[in-house]
Amino acid sequence: MTPPEPVDLIASYLDDAAAEIVGRGRQIVADIIAIGRKLLEVKERVGHGRYEAFVRDRLGFSLSSALRFVRAYQMLKSAKLTDLPSLETVRIDCAGPLFTELAGDPEAGAGRGA
Repeated sequence: MTPPEPVDLIASYLDDAAAEIVGRGRQIVADIIAIGRKLLEVKERVGHGRYEAFVRDRLGFSLSSALRFVRAYQMLKSAKLTDLPSLETVRIDCAGPLFTELAGDPEAGAGRGA
């Protein structure tokens, strides 16, 4: 049996893990904002009809998922990266259908994001 680690090493490890997880969460929020900004730019440039085809055919996810990205961008566009809320606070409602669409259904095989 392996002896337990000293408390100070465990505390240091947990601090490092927390910092990494929070940093990655902030990056996800920043990426969601960037995607929303780009989607809005595309829609303004090519028009609604071409935009819908772009989202459906080239991105492979629903218009409602694209709208969630755009709404997230519109809601958070003026925030500084250091001021971005955590993923839990953002509550963009992307976690379900959107990430399933992006990653693909694991039971159905590899998707676009896999």
